[in-house]
Amino acid sequence: MVTNPEDAALDHETQELIEHAIAELPEVYRDVFVLADVRRAANAEIGEILGLSVAAVKSRLHRARLVMRDALARLEEVPA
Repeated sequence: MVTNPEDAALDHETQELIEHAIAELPEVYRDVFVLADVRRAANAEIGEILGLSVAAVKSRLHRARLVMRDALARLEEVPA
């Protein structure tokens, strides 16, 4: 696939913004988010790894996604 330099730069910038937003998540949410949405682990597996119930994993993942959504929305509002 051929991309122009502008698109490549935007993709790189977007990736950096996402990584920054993940790093800013509180640890209790970051661990669940990374395992679920980056490593694609199942909720039951995440629960086993972190010593949580599946319900707790789902709750924390939902909250993590809300925090990520808000963080990324704020970043979009920042003038370049």
